[in-house]
Amino acid sequence: MNSTPKHYLPLSRLLIILTAVALAPLARAQTDTTSTPSKKATQDDIITLTPFTVRGDSAADGYRVDSTTTGAKINTPLNELPITINVLNREFLTDMNVYKVQDATAYVAGVTNANRNENDTETYTIRGFQSSSPLRNGIAFNSITDISNIERVEVAKGPAAILYGVVEPGGVVNYTTKRPLANYAATIEETVGSYSLYRTDFDFNVPLNDSKTLLFRVPGAYSDKDTSQKYEKSKTFFINPVLTWKLTPKTLVTFDYSYKKETGNFARGGIIGALQPNANFPQAVSIFNVPGFGEEYGTSFPGGHLYNQHSYGEIRVEQIIDSHITLQGIFSQDQFHFDDVSAFLNTFRTPAAANVSLPTSATQLTSQFFPFDERYRTKSRYYEINALLRYDLGKVHTTTLLGVSGTRMVESEGAFYITPGPFPFTVDPSQPDAVRFAAMPADTSNFVKWFDYSLGATTPGFGRANLFVTEQIGALDNKLHLMGGIRRQSYADVNVTKTLPQIGGIYEVTHGLSFYATYSGTDKSNGLRASDQAVRPLETSKGYDFGFKLDLLDSKLTGSIAYFDIKKTNVKITNPGGFIDQTTGQILPGADNVLIAGEAEAKGVEVDLQARPVKGLQLGLGYAHTDAKDTKDTDPALQGSTFPGVVKDALVFFGKFRVEGGVLANLDVGAGMQYNFGTVHYDAITNPFYGIATHGNTKNIHVFAHYPIVWDKHRVTLGLAVNNLTDDRYFVRSLELSDARQVLFSAEVKF
Repeated sequence: MNSTPKHYLPLSRLLIILTAVALAPLARAQTDTTSTPSKKATQDDIITLTPFTVRGDSAADGYRVDSTTTGAKINTPLNELPITINVLNREFLTDMNVYKVQDATAYVAGVTNANRNENDTETYTIRGFQSSSPLRNGIAFNSITDISNIERVEVAKGPAAILYGVVEPGGVVNYTTKRPLANYAATIEETVGSYSLYRTDFDFNVPLNDSKTLLFRVPGAYSDKDTSQKYEKSKTFFINPVLTWKLTPKTLVTFDYSYKKETGNFARGGIIGALQPNANFPQAVSIFNVPGFGEEYGTSFPGGHLYNQHSYGEIRVEQIIDSHITLQGIFSQDQFHFDDVSAFLNTFRTPAAANVSLPTSATQLTSQFFPFDERYRTKSRYYEINALLRYDLGKVHTTTLLGVSGTRMVESEGAFYITPGPFPFTVDPSQPDAVRFAAMPADTSNFVKWFDYSLGATTPGFGRANLFVTEQIGALDNKLHLMGGIRRQSYADVNVTKTLPQIGGIYEVTHGLSFYATYSGTDKSNGLRASDQAVRPLETSKGYDFGFKLDLLDSKLTGSIAYFDIKKTNVKITNPGGFIDQTTGQILPGADNVLIAGEAEAKGVEVDLQARPVKGLQLGLGYAHTDAKDTKDTDPALQGSTFPGVVKDALVFFGKFRVEGGVLANLDVGAGMQYNFGTVHYDAITNPFYGIATHGNTKNIHVFAHYPIVWDKHRVTLGLAVNNLTDDRYFVRSLELSDARQVLFSAEVKF
């Protein structure tokens, strides 16, 4: 780990603290200082909500929430939607000390993080299939966000294509960010922890006029941390100012801007992950537990560095025409730039250990580093216009949503640069660091371009518009809710437009028990044929969901039980015949390097429950069984094989108890656990180098305690948490090890 001492207060942290000090008297002067600020905002604290808005704390009931915008793009009660949606609210994120969204979604059984890398992208595997980009307030968001501005993380499992376009049939993750409130408030939190972690979180909310039609809020964070792996470290500054302007009693304008800058040294691929197979051990072998090597060393090296800058701007205008019609317009721009000096790595056995299945020390290994400099920048723009119509036809309630959206890639440039000298570098991991990394380049200014993957401006203008319409119908005294719709989706890269359908319904069989079922279809571009650039057939998916939703015992027991079945056809698979004429070396007419003939399926069962059995106690339980595999492939080894990164059986548990009286009144203690059963493969199982698997069952346990006190009429909450209590190490995705055990101490002040 990096052990460089820190003898100064970083400028960004100093500015945060000074801002908090400056705003605190203002917040105090505008509030009743005789009472402790409430942890939750009341409905009156927020500018009049339009149907497109949902409060972060939509139910002042602990972890439980009762409505969402993810399932229908408008604020809808969860028990009226015929799909499964898991909502992790701000209270849950705070209790579990979540700093990365992937640490939050880990508490949704059946969801794993598929990719989180140095070029600021993050995707998830849901119901067996890797999802598209996550959403930020319902808009595709190609960046890793900081948790400081997130009010809720919502996972919509199953159909979402008609609302959000090109998404995988397994589901989608949506981040709901913080919005300005009508009351003055200021919060600042300091956290210190293992591996030199220092973090400051802040959240300031200020009404800018007496009528409270102009509100301003700015959450953000600064962090400085190392990891358990040598030379891996990062400093991150994030800020998200948001301004809402109630232009008229029926017009709301929101200006939303976020900026993130990260520097440090990033381990591409995390740990050194696998050894090539040998005669005695035909499968690749995980080596993270080789003493003095696997857990401690990754692909970071002293000369490596990362520069990552991301900015996002958005304007939303919401106009209430009358009690029946509401309009919304959205325009956003997403801009990103990064420069990463890192390395790829191969690891081999030394001759002395040629027949050893798992080395016992670093002396039996040798490594090859492939240092490079990857530079990438992108800029994209998005627009969306929606019209919401609500009418009652006798005892039937109808809600119609009409929308049009478009995306333009303004700029996309990327390239790899490598050293002009000998390449790669062979190092002996058993040697001291000074020897181990002596040949690695410290200066990248003379690197030369290796290859370019720039896309340029791929969609002139905004390309073809995507149109969608959804219809929600409530009938039979609100016991029956039907939801359906279609979307005309444009696939700009192949110039094809397709209609995507969805239909479903939920019926309250008896008080607190509802049955639901949904069918949906979605497609995905397979690109152009290699020989003549002809359009390949689209990959097609069909999904079926049905199950039950519970709201029993005066909402002391809530949740859902679901069964799903997703089938894919026209999946890209290997062409065993090839597409090159072996005699002439020319591409065969009409040939292709892949076949559009594969099939895949994912089916399973999910259980999500929350309970409040006694006052002060909250419990949550989730279980998912996912059987995801290739059902048709030209490669016999892949026929029937499971998908990379899919956990077949996953169990999650979380709970919190609040002491109601006595000396320890309002003390919160709790825990969360994730348990994965069986073997999980990462990357294709036929890959001879990266065909690695976790070592059987894996678990991750988190414990926490929070205790509030009153200091100078301010609420101060002291916190203690331990992440990965048992220090279990396992793969969370391809070549990346889980975080080591970390102890955290925090102090939060609400002014």
